[in-house]
Amino acid sequence: MARNSSLAGILFVIFIAFCLLNTIFFGDFKIHLQCEQSLPGERYCQLTRTKLYGEVEETFKPGELKRAILDKDIVYDDQGGSTTYYKIMLETQKDKIPFGIRTSWIGDKKERVSQINDFLENTNTTLLDIEEDNLKTLFWSFIIELIGILFMFALIPIAHLCGKLYRGIRAKLVSILNWMNKQQQKAPLSFEKETQE
Repeated sequence: MARNSSLAGILFVIFIAFCLLNTIFFGDFKIHLQCEQSLPGERYCQLTRTKLYGEVEETFKPGELKRAILDKDIVYDDQGGSTTYYKIMLETQKDKIPFGIRTSWIGDKKERVSQINDFLENTNTTLLDIEEDNLKTLFWSFIIELIGILFMFALIPIAHLCGKLYRGIRAKLVSILNWMNKQQQKAPLSFEKETQE
C-alpha cells in the first residue's frame, strides 16, 4: 500500500516537474506586436516572442493579420462551480496565434483587443505598438508548481511512515487477538476440571 502511494506520488512529482519545465522553456515571457501602415491598406506587422532561449519573430504581410479576438474558456469543476479563462488570439489567414497567456482575470485584455482591431480597421492610424509582459504570471505559476513538487516530496515519506505505522499497529492487534483467542480456549478446560473435582 505504501509502495503504491509512493509510486503515485513520484509520478505526480514527475508530471508537475514536466509542466514546470514546459512553462520555463516554452512559455512566452514577453510578447510584442509592432505594426506600421505605410500606404492605406498596407499594414506590416511583426510579432516578437521572448522566451528563455531567445526571441522568436514572425512577420505578417498586408492582409495576413485579420483581427484580434478575446477568447473565453469556461472550465467547470466537480462542485458545479466554474472558472472563466481569458486569452487574446490573433486571427490570421492561416490560423489563430495566442497573444499572451491564458489567465483567470480579464485585466486590460479587452482594451488591447480594441487597440489591435482599431488599427486594422482604421486607415488613418499609422503605428501600433503593444507589449504583453507575462513574466510575473509565469513567475507565480513557477512558484506554485514548485510548491506542489516540494509538497509531494514531503508527502512521500509521510505516506511511507503511515504505511509502516499501519502495518505495526495491525501486527500488534493481530497478536493481541491471537493471545485472547488462546486464553479463551484454555479457560473452559480449566473450569471443567474444577467441576469434576
